[in-house]
Amino acid sequence: MIVPVKRMFLVIVLAGLFSPALAQQRGFILEQGFGRSEIAHATTHMVNPNDEVLSGFFSLGVSAFYRPERALVRFTGGIAYQSLQRDPLEMQLLRLPLGIEIVMGRKFQLLPGAGLYGSVLLRQQGIEPSFAKTLRNLHAGWYASLGAGYNFNEEFMLSISLRNGMGLTPSYSIDRVSPAGAPYVVEARQTDGFLLFGIRYTMPLVHKNAEIQD
Repeated sequence: MIVPVKRMFLVIVLAGLFSPALAQQRGFILEQGFGRSEIAHATTHMVNPNDEVLSGFFSLGVSAFYRPERALVRFTGGIAYQSLQRDPLEMQLLRLPLGIEIVMGRKFQLLPGAGLYGSVLLRQQGIEPSFAKTLRNLHAGWYASLGAGYNFNEEFMLSISLRNGMGLTPSYSIDRVSPAGAPYVVEARQTDGFLLFGIRYTMPLVHKNAEIQD
């Protein structure tokens, strides 16, 4: 799984380096999300945002996007404050996502997307001391999302999306001993699923061949 993720990251970075000169559509997204999160050994499963057994998950972020001329994709990048809570566990993070979003439709749009993210741990409490010793302050992961948006006009869109994030690096490690007496380490990664509600502002289109008027 690591190799495809590295390839996806390379595509996103190269597109970000070479596309700005062609970018015709730029804007900003303000998003707020609610869902559930867990830190466990499995990292490839989907998380149900309504699963009351898991820790509550809150996200508030802002992103910038641009869409190259005649392209079917938008490139996005931003920052989000996120909180994971389940008494007595509490974790607060900053997440920096970088991704790509496929644009399907005009007035009503389907918005599947995917990308990578890095997270910085701001604060934690309630983690057992044996786990806190190996707690990482920096994390990385990837996400996939499926959303929809409605354009009220050329500038404003309301959107909703279901996003699932899966950690690539561990949040902490657990030392264990096998039945045969051999020690080994289990790495626990964060997985989350949440609904994002957003409002998007798109700047007026600027064509690169537009004439400058006096």
